[in-house]
Amino acid sequence: MMEAPLLAAPLELARRFVMRSWLGGGFALAIGIAVAVGSIVWQTGAARDIMRDQQVWSHGLVAEDLHVSGRETSRNFVLNSYELTATFTTRDGQSRSEQLSFDAFLQSVDQGAPLDARYDAADPSHVVLSWAVEVVRGRWCAVAFLGVMGLIIGGALVMVGRRSLGRLFVARRATASFEELALTVVRVVTIRHNGRPTGGIRYEFLVPEDTHTGEKRRRKSSVTFNEKKQQTPVFLSPDGRNHPRRPPLGQP
Repeated sequence: MMEAPLLAAPLELARRFVMRSWLGGGFALAIGIAVAVGSIVWQTGAARDIMRDQQVWSHGLVAEDLHVSGRETSRNFVLNSYELTATFTTRDGQSRSEQLSFDAFLQSVDQGAPLDARYDAADPSHVVLSWAVEVVRGRWCAVAFLGVMGLIIGGALVMVGRRSLGRLFVARRATASFEELALTVVRVVTIRHNGRPTGGIRYEFLVPEDTHTGEKRRRKSSVTFNEKKQQTPVFLSPDGRNHPRRPPLGQP
């Protein structure tokens, strides 16, 4: 005699779960893509600045009456950032004050070294300090480091977003069409951390499956519910037969 099904498809997902999945997953996905793309654009611009600085230093005019002020920010002596103001006089006697900034990875400016500057004759607003040229290797390393870090952070956020949305899509498929199986629970484990219950309960059960020879065998599997989040099995009989739900075989 067949047992009457406990649940009838389709089932309705909790609105809180749906909203949290859409908002959290979509937000993480959007921010991850923005961080990754922004990092590429930002560091591409930094690379162009380095190449232009090298060109101006090779072909530019020497700045006179140079005075530099500003600050250096060191992040654990790994990444050094410089925000400077260079005041100088051009060859035709024009006084200018320009803002400069650059980063150096695993390299820092020797502030005791002689300081010179050169500017682009066609565009005097582009001035290059000898300090920026001396740490050009560190500047290229900073471009690589910050670019890679941006891609890693962006990629991690994209993975979090995809995982959150993936759980929602799987849950929708499972609640739209499923079959009930009576599974034998072989063990129930209370998950603890430092001896204290975390709220997690792991149910270990046996899943019947067909082998390539047509024989029946049972594979051990498990699922964890968090009682603090009011998560419980769909049904757990006193004799230890659990009724979880899953999509029918052969469906994605």
